[in-house]
Amino acid sequence: MTNKDLSFSAGTTIDPKIKVVRQSPGKVTVNGTSSLGASIQAGAFATSGAVNFG
Repeated sequence: MTNKDLSFSAGTTIDPKIKVVRQSPGKVTVNGTSSLGASIQAGAFATSGAVNFG
């Protein structure tokens, strides 16, 4: 992982009422079970487990 990478731990929740944009030229990793009301723009993207985007 470089300092340009983002990682979300299992159990991460971002309220869908809040408009969040996560941007990274690196890799974004989301570990489930997570629920993200967010937009993600990244050079690479990976998920594991149950990840819900809203």
